[in-house]
Amino acid sequence: MPLNHIADDLAIGNARRIYVADYLFNQIHVLDLSGNEIQTLQGPQIGAPASIAIDSNDNKYILDASTNSIHVLDSSDQLTNTLNLNVTNIWMGGLRIAADGTLIVTLAFTNTTQRIVLRLATDGTVLFTKTYAMSDFSPNWATADSGGNMFIAGYYGLRVLDANGAQVGSFDVKGNAVGASCGLARQGDTVYVCFLNRIYSLAAQ
Repeated sequence: MPLNHIADDLAIGNARRIYVADYLFNQIHVLDLSGNEIQTLQGPQIGAPASIAIDSNDNKYILDASTNSIHVLDSSDQLTNTLNLNVTNIWMGGLRIAADGTLIVTLAFTNTTQRIVLRLATDGTVLFTKTYAMSDFSPNWATADSGGNMFIAGYYGLRVLDANGAQVGSFDVKGNAVGASCGLARQGDTVYVCFLNRIYSLAAQ
């Protein structure tokens, strides 16, 4: 990956390849586990990739800020579908795959101080949506465990919602770290979230 490029997000595929979203240069860099670049994906099937997630079948889901949509690539990195998010002016966002295979998306916009969390079926059907005012909570990343609990990481902390969308827990890091959550991943029902210089592991009670 060129030194002047910035990694906005990454995911590891079944073929042990690392897919790195490069929003600034409208590319996906494909690396081997040693960090050698073996392929670069670009074009309308990639757009401006703000985030990327890969499911257990090696399908890639790419959040494209330039078209306000999610592009779906198959295991051969060929475009198979595009999911319209029915929003405009995406500035940045995060995309993760829940334990049940649904998509959890966080969106920030250039023209509003609101942020949105969406849960989508893989065909784009909206299963859940919640809007936050940035003055209250500013989501950056989200995922969900096998019980349907959603873990939403934002500035200075994380909120846990049950399957019906009611808040059932929170985690505050103001005393230990500064700024926005810089990453989130799920392994089974354990969620790992990064805040600046620390990684925390969490699970619903």
